[in-house]
Amino acid sequence: MKLRVGNDLDGVYYDFGASFNRYLATIGLEPVFTTVEPDRWSFFDHIMSPAEFLQHCHDGVEAGVIFRGPARPGTHTVLWDLFDAGHDLVVITDRAFGKTPESSQKATLEWWYDENDLPPITEIAFSADKTVLHTDVFVEDKLGNYDALINNGTPCALINRPWNLEDDGRFRISDVTDFPDMINHIFVPV
Repeated sequence: MKLRVGNDLDGVYYDFGASFNRYLATIGLEPVFTTVEPDRWSFFDHIMSPAEFLQHCHDGVEAGVIFRGPARPGTHTVLWDLFDAGHDLVVITDRAFGKTPESSQKATLEWWYDENDLPPITEIAFSADKTVLHTDVFVEDKLGNYDALINNGTPCALINRPWNLEDDGRFRISDVTDFPDMINHIFVPV
């Protein structure tokens, strides 16, 4: 069965926090966190204002640092396995930094194809609304997006990240490499 497999990027296949820290280092600033991963999305608010954070994000995309660099471990294998199984890869990501929206879009596509040699994307949307395109199944890291997808009737895997850990009954995976098994569990009769 061919599926439209929905994929978030930041927090799932890409470590946004690490790229933000890399950008700060290029301009001579200290990292905003020193743990492996921040425990919340507003990881910056103890040392800078939201306006300063947004400016660094815009500047970091234009400098070629944010939305660039390595994918998380397992990304290449998982996405190629899904593509090779005949599924359509749909990407919905909330990326709107840079001087223009095209800055994030260009960086994203270059990250996907040129830097990480990932398989062809069937359809991509740059939107905070993860239900904006039809998908048969989705992988996400943000609790609100997970809930919106489930309420929309889309089976979703919530990948465990420090900022979303709650004992809440949501369907969770520990790593992106668990995503294909989740898809098979839902769509392939035993």
